[in-house]
Amino acid sequence: MDRNYLDAIGWRGIRVRGQHLQELLREAAARLRRQAMPVRVLDVAAGHGRYVLEALGHGPDQADAIVLRDFSDLNVSQGRALIERLGAAGVARFEQGDAFDRDRLAATDPAPTLAVVSGLYELFPDNDAVMRSLQGIAATVPAGAISPIPASRGIRSSNSLPAR
Repeated sequence: MDRNYLDAIGWRGIRVRGQHLQELLREAAARLRRQAMPVRVLDVAAGHGRYVLEALGHGPDQADAIVLRDFSDLNVSQGRALIERLGAAGVARFEQGDAFDRDRLAATDPAPTLAVVSGLYELFPDNDAVMRSLQGIAATVPAGAISPIPASRGIRSSNSLPAR
């Protein structure tokens, strides 16, 4: 790839968005720890999982558990390889899943205290599908937890989710 391509405004924006999401993840994890809650992350459409894994997969900010999900076989396989490269296999797993499957989201184990949805809902015009996804997240995230975190919106408590 050439430097002009990587320096284009779109790619710069994606990099900044990633930095912001990682900052939000660390801030949310710190907030959970201050509340004496475990940091258990669910990313319902993780892509390769890079943002979550780099922020919370290792080091002093390491989460207690991370469940990454994506619909794409390629993303799941590359995400699993990234887990291994980062040495995060003790806390993270990657599974294939549909971000709009309310029942599978509701059955996430362990129950997440921090749910992430980044770069997904704005791509789908079907509000019913988005609502099913949010209901699945609301059904699995306990009271007092943090969910969901859209990259552009900051942190919201589980009290702002739709009814279970």
